[in-house]
Amino acid sequence: MTEQQTSGSRLDASKPDRSDDRAADTAPQTPRTPFNPQQVHPVQWTGRLEFDLTDSRGWRVGTIEVVVRIDTVTLWYGNRTLAVMHRESFKHWLMRPVVPFEFDDVVWFMQGTTTCLTIDGANSYAVPDPIVDHLFAVA
Repeated sequence: MTEQQTSGSRLDASKPDRSDDRAADTAPQTPRTPFNPQQVHPVQWTGRLEFDLTDSRGWRVGTIEVVVRIDTVTLWYGNRTLAVMHRESFKHWLMRPVVPFEFDDVVWFMQGTTTCLTIDGANSYAVPDPIVDHLFAVA
């Protein structure tokens, strides 16, 4: 190989394969975006919660599964979807549960200081306080 063929090649020891340091110093730098804390979104909790439904005698009649996603809160009863609620709307109701919150086949309401839900307009069940507290904290 001739000098001309190997010039600029990584095998050419006479010229190291790196840019000139002076060129790097004079190259325009990309401007940095200023940090704006209002644009930072806090990490939202997503996950599943379960609680048992009990009748007036205290007998367990089933289990509700609450699936919290980024934008929705879904209630399941066995393999049946009871409600797919907008997370932000549900959060507002939890903060001020003045009027019942009806969504799909479920109505959330307050009975004194107890949070309750009604399924299909038929039976009403108390939602355990630890579940309500957790939903309030993460919604």
